[in-house]
Amino acid sequence: MSPRASKSVTLLELLISIVLIGLVILGLSNIESFCRNQLLTSDRRLKVQNEASFVLDHMAKHIGKAIGDAQNYPVNFNANPGSIIIDRNNNGVRDVIDPNDEERYRIAYWYIQAAHTVSYCSSYDTDNNQCDAAGSWEILASHIKNPPDIDTHGDETNYISVNITACWDPTRTCGTINNPETTLRSRIIMPSVSIR
Repeated sequence: MSPRASKSVTLLELLISIVLIGLVILGLSNIESFCRNQLLTSDRRLKVQNEASFVLDHMAKHIGKAIGDAQNYPVNFNANPGSIIIDRNNNGVRDVIDPNDEERYRIAYWYIQAAHTVSYCSSYDTDNNQCDAAGSWEILASHIKNPPDIDTHGDETNYISVNITACWDPTRTCGTINNPETTLRSRIIMPSVSIR
């Protein structure tokens, strides 16, 4: 046997090296796939939380300006938009003198079940149940699972509690790895609302 022949690779060594390289490649691809799924889930969860947080912040800013008596802030998200009268000039007085001009002081929020969206109107006309010409419906979020839950805590309080549940794809089962769900809660204080 010449020294040249002893330096060759046998079939067994070649098979062992191919199997070892395959195991390394398989391990690296599993790690990459796991990291990609975790990043996708985290990204979706963050987007859903941001949308729900934006709706809560928006509601806190605008509903916090509610003015009137405790019976006059029906905020709901059922079949029709829930609307309230707000203090536009921050003087603590309900400035609506002419009932025909009330929509300038009335805002509304609306949950649309088919699109899973929460929309906002800055000038709502309750007589015609529509957003006035001065305002238009602005979509605040599009991944909201259910109508936001509003609790007014009776007539003796000047605050409401709001719960919003958002999901990446509300038409499918929420709370899975690929379809994360989040629920945010907040209390909105309305300092200009009197208690009867």
